Amino acid sequence: MLVQIGVTLGTPLLFLITPAFTDFFAYLVTSLYLVTILVIDIENRLILHISTIAGAALGFLVGSYFHGVLKSLSGGIAGFLFIFLLYLLLNASIKAMREADEPPFGFGDVTISGVLGLFVGWPTITNAILTGTLIGGFFGLCIFIYQKIRPKTQPVTHIPYGPFLIAGAVIAFISNL
Repeated sequence: MLVQIGVTLGTPLLFLITPAFTDFFAYLVTSLYLVTILVIDIENRLILHISTIAGAALGFLVGSYFHGVLKSLSGGIAGFLFIFLLYLLLNASIKAMREADEPPFGFGDVTISGVLGLFVGWPTITNAILTGTLIGGFFGLCIFIYQKIRPKTQPVTHIPYGPFLIAGAVIAFISNL
């Protein structure tokens, strides 16, 4: 219900603040896509590959429109590669320690980072990933402190990472306007 209210209120606001109709349409389609990914990841801790393929096509079109083909493609490659290397490193260290049966983040987070890179372009994707990581770390710290203060609560062991990457990309994109 919160998503419906946000989209209902956000669409006219988006229309009022965008200078051209083509910009409004690009922002609207991008926003709807990102909200869909965000909700699916929060509810299921899953980012489907089919949705990232569609997002890559959309991200390339929108990113090329706003930043040009070269910046959009280089942002997509950089976003994918940076999180992919982190994915390999973290999953290898977790397997070496044999502490968790589920990896710190999945391959959907890797692919959505590439899609976000297509949307925001290079070098904005570096700010997006850094901002998303800081927001996610702060959120995780808050949950950790809350669980220490109230030890009888159900422990939170898995936090979806995609929403923080999306938040970082939105903040980085807006700050570059």
